[in-house]
Amino acid sequence: MGRLTADMEKKLARVHGQILASEGLLLAELAAQVPNDRVIVEIGAYKGKSSCYLAAGARAGNGALVYSIDLWEKSPWPEYARPEIPKNWRDNIGHLGLVGQAVPIAADSTEAAELIDHKVGLLFVDGNHNYDGVCKDIETWMPRVDPNGVMVFHDAKAELWGVARAIREKIMPTGRYAYTLEMGLCILRRAR
Repeated sequence: MGRLTADMEKKLARVHGQILASEGLLLAELAAQVPNDRVIVEIGAYKGKSSCYLAAGARAGNGALVYSIDLWEKSPWPEYARPEIPKNWRDNIGHLGLVGQAVPIAADSTEAAELIDHKVGLLFVDGNHNYDGVCKDIETWMPRVDPNGVMVFHDAKAELWGVARAIREKIMPTGRYAYTLEMGLCILRRAR
């Protein structure tokens, strides 16, 4: 349980997206650990590369459902609002046989929170990278993360975006989380 096959790893590495294969494998490992009575929430799915890693890891593990939230055609950034991008997401999920393991939600992350009525075992934030956007995701989703759950933020090392600042100012002062930086991911677990 919890290990991707070598064949699946090769297929995942060929999916076009904005995360590194090494980051994807770490996401898959974390997804495999989520109990099936919890869900995995991904904010910012783009063409589905991270969605595929999360869904493949979840399937190899305990079978937790992945909700992939993205604005897609509603995005204010033209390069992310192209109509073919959600089709790319569906095609990638389908090509890897992960239909039903990942559910797309075309909405703002706050709107999507109203649609998901489960405790979150893994939260992966890779949507709006500006400070206000990340703060909104934290305020909306952090209370929904299970006490044994994990939060992961992409691009947290780069100070040019608001990700690192939002983590420092909104999460770390609570004293409830310890973090590690692995590749471009900031992984936050409850402090013991």
